[in-house]
Amino acid sequence: MKQFLSLTILIAVAFSPALSQGKPKAKAQAKAEKVTPKPATGTVIVYNKTSGPLPMPFKVNGGPRINLPGGRYYRLELPAGEHVLSGPVPVLLSLGPLNDDVRVKVKAGETIYFSNYAVPFMGPVFEVAEDQADAARAVSRLKPMN
Repeated sequence: MKQFLSLTILIAVAFSPALSQGKPKAKAQAKAEKVTPKPATGTVIVYNKTSGPLPMPFKVNGGPRINLPGGRYYRLELPAGEHVLSGPVPVLLSLGPLNDDVRVKVKAGETIYFSNYAVPFMGPVFEVAEDQADAARAVSRLKPMN
């Protein structure tokens, strides 16, 4: 009986360092999973500063059409990288597809403002706002759509 007890203690002592080494690794792995950073994103805000009755459509990366009413803005959180925003093109002036594609590079933490509105007798305008600070002020007076 003493031999069995001695053998059991010897086996327990021999394997205890291996068992205890697994616990810190498991804790470190769990901690690493909690700390994993989220993918870097930037913000794109498309706004329609007009008060007209017709919404101005646009698409992001070929996705579904979003109809943006006058006096509203639409906030998009997009992963950092290149994206394609498509706005309407006047049918009479278009010889190609009925979308005006604008490629934009979104940087993490950056906000980019897009104007999307109609000008009487000229048609729709869909472009990166020339003055981003002015666009931010204009958006602050509009209502969010989402």
